[in-house]
Amino acid sequence: STEGSGGDIRFVVGDGDTGLGGAISFTAGQTSADSFHGGSVSLVGGAGVSEKGGAGGDVSLTGGEAFGEDDCELSVFHCEGKIISREVYLAISWGCEKVCDLHGKTTYVCTNDVVVSEEVFQAANGRCTQRCEGGRVQLTGGNSATGRGGSVMLRAGDGTGEEDGMGGSVQLTAGFSASGGGGAVAITSGQGNNNSTSGQVVIRSENSGAGGVSGPMSMSTGSSCDGDSGDIILATGSASNGAGGDVHVQVGTGDDGDGGNVQVVAGRTTSDEGSGGQLLLTAGFSDYGTGGAVVMTTGIGNSTDSGDLFAATADAGVSGVSGSMYVSTGVSSQGTAGSIQLATGSSTGGAGGLISVIAGAGDVGDGADVVVEAGLTYSDEGNGGEVLITGGVSMENTGGSVIIGSGYGNTTSSGSVLLFSDDSGTEGVSGNLAGSTGRAIAGDSGAITFQTGESDAGKGGDISLLVGTAHTGKGGGIVLTAGMTTDSGAAGGVVSVAGGDSLTGEGGMIEFVGGKSDESDSGSISLRTEDSGTNGVSGDVSLTTGNAAAGTAGAMLFETGNSTEGSGGDIRFVVGDGDTGLGGAISFTAGQTSADSFHGGSVSLVGGAGVSEKGGAGGDVSLTGGEAFGEDDCELSVFHCEGKIISREVYLAISWGCEKVCDLHGKTTYVCTNDVVVSEEVFQAANGRCTQRCEGGRVQLTGGNSATGRGGSVMLRAGDGTGEEDGMGGSVQLTAGFSASGGGGAVAITSGQGNNNSTSGQVVIRSENSGAGGVSGPMSMSTGSSCDGDSGDIILATGSASNGAGGDVHVQVGTGDDGDGGNVQVVAGRTTSDEGSGGQLLLTAGFSDYGTGG
Repeated sequence: STEGSGGDIRFVVGDGDTGLGGAISFTAGQTSADSFHGGSVSLVGGAGVSEKGGAGGDVSLTGGEAFGEDDCELSVFHCEGKIISREVYLAISWGCEKVCDLHGKTTYVCTNDVVVSEEVFQAANGRCTQRCEGGRVQLTGGNSATGRGGSVMLRAGDGTGEEDGMGGSVQLTAGFSASGGGGAVAITSGQGNNNSTSGQVVIRSENSGAGGVSGPMSMSTGSSCDGDSGDIILATGSASNGAGGDVHVQVGTGDDGDGGNVQVVAGRTTSDEGSGGQLLLTAGFSDYGTGGAVVMTTGIGNSTDSGDLFAATADAGVSGVSGSMYVSTGVSSQGTAGSIQLATGSSTGGAGGLISVIAGAGDVGDGADVVVEAGLTYSDEGNGGEVLITGGVSMENTGGSVIIGSGYGNTTSSGSVLLFSDDSGTEGVSGNLAGSTGRAIAGDSGAITFQTGESDAGKGGDISLLVGTAHTGKGGGIVLTAGMTTDSGAAGGVVSVAGGDSLTGEGGMIEFVGGKSDESDSGSISLRTEDSGTNGVSGDVSLTTGNAAAGTAGAMLFETGNSTEGSGGDIRFVVGDGDTGLGGAISFTAGQTSADSFHGGSVSLVGGAGVSEKGGAGGDVSLTGGEAFGEDDCELSVFHCEGKIISREVYLAISWGCEKVCDLHGKTTYVCTNDVVVSEEVFQAANGRCTQRCEGGRVQLTGGNSATGRGGSVMLRAGDGTGEEDGMGGSVQLTAGFSASGGGGAVAITSGQGNNNSTSGQVVIRSENSGAGGVSGPMSMSTGSSCDGDSGDIILATGSASNGAGGDVHVQVGTGDDGDGGNVQVVAGRTTSDEGSGGQLLLTAGFSDYGTGG
């Protein structure tokens, strides 16, 4: 076709009411020629050969829809002549492990420990049907009597464009169920015969191009709304006459930055009665030999350090204790039990690594003990084991010391400072610990420095200021107050809190946390500047994340906590009142980006979700201009528009709609409502930023400008009603403001203006297509009733045209397939006046200045 689509080709089988529906079969020709294959069957979507947005046609294979509702027998499947229960069928479809006993009998242990015979397993993996089941889509390679069976290949199309291209996706998604479980997705390699290997399964992302990275791979089960989420089982099969297959989890080698991590995290639970999931690493069991070993080794650094090894239990929650840690060898039935050796490696060009054994702090009862206990023996000839604490040996110099306490200097300085109070006597308490510098008579008083040492191969040590728990009265405070000065020309001392610097990693974090209460409110955090003096201003509060030299700059998060029996905390931004100049502004501006083919940051306002199933409703999002309280000097007869003063009558005429008129000399004017004629300059100014004194604040939604592409769109879309019964989509309502003394506000919907050589944007107002069992919504356009005078006109008109014809006006009823066709009704106005006549119905063809009238 030259100016249309090529004709369709359709194959449609007629309806029947007995037996199976008629089939459509395509079978290519067979060949008996040596070394040649049978004929192919090819389904290829039509090419979109246009260079301007041409797209290839789809190829769709869809099983027939099932409309059965009765006698469905959904509890069983019919498989190759066998009737298999739904539970057994699903267990087989979700995965089975083949088990061979000593007599050569084969069984299968499937999901949920369902055991089935070879016969049932093969039947369930054959052709299984259910009554009321939708038709299957099956892609099956051809069988081969002596060679390899035909492959089945699903390959997405290539994106061969030079810019902004992307290869097509391959998506396998099982069917949704409105009342039962969703369909399963099973990927299973082919079974080998008695003497052959089953086929391998390979799931991987392809290698990247020269300037990109390989695609990630994600394997996860879906979230669960009521019950346990699905398991992930990564297991090799059992083996007869061989070893079970290995399981390898390995990160690929890289040549830039750190090596990739392997992260294994057990499940979190929000239940108040459950525990977090366990992480179990268990070596293999041996019926006759030695059990497998568990080996954890950090990575080698060929030219620098080997990796650290951390083993720790996590911090406790708000009302628990941290978990214990156990390192022990098993019980020995014959011979010496296994040893435990805790040793750091030898060092060439440095000291051997330090070993520290430190008990944690507590606030109830005795402090935790550090117990080093040698072994007990039941031998009547042996001694108990020894405990040895020995300083390090030096081959060339002094051996290492064992130090408990600080050294005393009788006439000179004492040794390094270790601050501690000694144990009390039998009837006393431990002494206080106080640190202070003395008063200075001439010069600065002495400083107090708490500083941990630098680290060449790890992080600097922490400094903690902790107040003990109080069992009566308030908890003790921590006060950081900079020094006051009585010097009239100097500022008070600065309090500076800075996270630690890092040369190559992340800088340290600063965290402010209000105190916790087990039964009452948690403590507040107040961040404010003090009131100013009589001749000054209050100080600023600035929250800013630093610039990022390589990567994303730090985020800023304002978030209130969850509430169990109340509302989540509000977040409020309130600007203080002023009495001179403009009111203080609140500005939200997302970040710009200079990266190619990426967009600037988004600004998102989302009302809170009402997640309760009993009447839960989503929160509103409200944008309201500021209220105007002005009463005097308002000048309501004029508007100030882009430096021009425009009368109220002209401004309203322009806002209610204008028609562009071009004369023979190329001069442009606009004929607006009430036949008001304005210049291009006045028209553009009135469509810019116009204000009036005593005017309420505007609400303006404007898409971003584009220097070379399409300007940003503005979309108003009501929310969907996704409930199964009595749901309704949200409404979109545009209503201008009410006036207590003048005319109500106007509503104007105007498409965008094109440049000198382009078309202006179209305007589409329509109701959406109905669902399968409904009708499309009506559409009403009317002016309001009038209490004193004529009601408003409705003008349906196309614009004037230069170098072309005026646009058509079509009034057309849609086609129907039941009953009479829809009517077109045009009724002139009725009058109840005893002196007036009914309105006229005027149909007038077009006037022609030079040719024949229409």
